[in-house]
Amino acid sequence: MGIVLTIVLPMDVKAEQADKGNESTETVGIEGFQYYLIDDHLIIKWTDENCGDVDVEVINTDTKQVISHGTVKTKATIVEIEPDVEEVAIKANSTNPKESGEEVEEYVFAIPKRPDVEILFEELPVDDDGIPISNKEEITYTVVANDVCGLHVFKEPNVGYDVKDIEAGERRELVAGIDEGDNIFIFYVVDAEGNMFSVPYRVNRDTTVPIVRFARDYNDICTALESVEIEGNVEDCASLTCDGREVEMGDNNRFNYTYELKEGTNEIKFVVTDFAGNAGTYTFTITRVIEKDKSRVIKLIAGVILVILVTGYFWLLWRQKSNKPQKLLLRDVMGLVAPVAAIFILLKVVFCVGTVMSGSMEPALMTGDTVIDNRLAYICGKEIQRGDIIAFYSKEYDEVLGKRIIGLPGDSIEFKDGHVIINGEYLDESAYLSPDVMTYCEKKFIVPEGCYFLLGDNRKYSNDSRYWYNPYISKEDIIGKYIGDIPFSIERDILHIL
Repeated sequence: MGIVLTIVLPMDVKAEQADKGNESTETVGIEGFQYYLIDDHLIIKWTDENCGDVDVEVINTDTKQVISHGTVKTKATIVEIEPDVEEVAIKANSTNPKESGEEVEEYVFAIPKRPDVEILFEELPVDDDGIPISNKEEITYTVVANDVCGLHVFKEPNVGYDVKDIEAGERRELVAGIDEGDNIFIFYVVDAEGNMFSVPYRVNRDTTVPIVRFARDYNDICTALESVEIEGNVEDCASLTCDGREVEMGDNNRFNYTYELKEGTNEIKFVVTDFAGNAGTYTFTITRVIEKDKSRVIKLIAGVILVILVTGYFWLLWRQKSNKPQKLLLRDVMGLVAPVAAIFILLKVVFCVGTVMSGSMEPALMTGDTVIDNRLAYICGKEIQRGDIIAFYSKEYDEVLGKRIIGLPGDSIEFKDGHVIINGEYLDESAYLSPDVMTYCEKKFIVPEGCYFLLGDNRKYSNDSRYWYNPYISKEDIIGKYIGDIPFSIERDILHIL
């Protein structure tokens, strides 16, 4: 349903309406003498140029009380009429009477009742102040008339037009144009005698698309996590959805939404709408990489160890038959165990040996090669240097990866024309990159304390800090520094696992 409102017009608006020339009762004493009602104000005006000042008196005919009395120097006056007044007498005496000496008569004016007319406005959402709001160029309203009437539409500051000849029993749908921002209308219902009764209406037109401010750039993230937490806030928000599902808003229109990832590329779409109906769309992709199956490698290692142990066992049995086992058994067992223990200590304490599983560091590290890293490189206070190739444990992928150190703690990192800029200066990478290698990225990063920013040398195809859900690697996750590689691996050159 629409709404019908009533207000008392300000005096300056009434005076403006008094000059519009609405038809009303006209007398013969003073040329162009007219009187009619606008809400609870009586408008008295005339057009006579020769009558001089006019003494105007308005009297309540029931109580004989003088409502207003004074000399009017202009051609119009406005008199407020109390709600209980049913009829008034109007006396107007010119200070410059005609030669005939004709006296000005007393005119009786019965205060009219408001016509049985409703103005119904289209249903619109309201803003925080309760004001209807829309993003359209016009509003629709309906005049439901049980009495004959007309309509004068006034829109602040100075727009007005008339709708005439609305018949009794008619229901007429009309439109009114609105501008960006606050629009204040006064719809005047005009009866057959020209009396006017106001219906105010206020509407706010808002065509500004609401903006979502995400806590970080979630686009082009690559992760092994099953879900990601997407955070941010939005202003002027009526609703926020993610792939059609409602996102709950907290204090200050903040949100924290858990998005469950499927394997591969996830296209995520956020849509925010405001009370006016404006909508903003934000899309980005997050790629989930399923952890590689390491069972074949584990089985391979277990098989090699089993072969060594079985071979050693039968070798010991053979020695027992050909020699004195009581004297040689302990020494032989130690001779078998000691090298294995030494290799174990070297691999777990001193070195990290692994296979290059992707081409992200090519040509420095080739896919399938065996790489050796020094676990002791950064102990005893030795600092991690920009440009170092390191092995580190990725919590996102749950595996050991290798990349190059680009950003140190506290560094500000951005990209321009395919080059890396560190703390406002171009980074010289000529020692390990070809001049034609470009690093394209539109994001900016500030490396937290105790963390590092990593890139692969094969910038076009490397999945690195530019795309990770968490762009930074903690110092405690760094395993060691690259010291060399062997262009051979059991997986590639023997078992053809890759």
